[in-house]
Amino acid sequence: MYSFVLPLILLLGSVATPVKTDPAKAGLLGAGIEGHWMTENQRAVVEIAACEGETYCGHLRWVNPENPAVITDRKNKDKTKRDTPLVGLKVLWGLRIKDGRFVDGKIYNVEDGNTYASRIKPVAGGKVQAEGCFLVVCQKQVLTRYEGNLPPNFAD
Repeated sequence: MYSFVLPLILLLGSVATPVKTDPAKAGLLGAGIEGHWMTENQRAVVEIAACEGETYCGHLRWVNPENPAVITDRKNKDKTKRDTPLVGLKVLWGLRIKDGRFVDGKIYNVEDGNTYASRIKPVAGGKVQAEGCFLVVCQKQVLTRYEGNLPPNFAD
């Protein structure tokens, strides 16, 4: 199974207009999906925000500096992109709201360089469960909202 570094980093990197959705109507918990989210393994933080049109996307905002071997997109299938820094990288895109869930998205796994179908749903405790799927095989990860200032990154 693939271990997703689902650092919900949907930031405002290339944000246009905010998505106008009533969180209560969408079935969201707490402040919704927007914000910073820490991965289960605490190796990354993803920022999720409104993106193009009526969709959400995410960018990596922090990667644990204790593992300097993963500061660039070294597993990218496109060899010309392997020197791209992970911090700032768009790893989640195309999510749209349907029946209280975020569906029809794509997630890029920096650990294997592959892109998977993705969906996110709110779960208990103000957390979200992100899922990446290839055909019928899915990997899930529960993300925890990250409050406060992000720790230093490699370049900080």
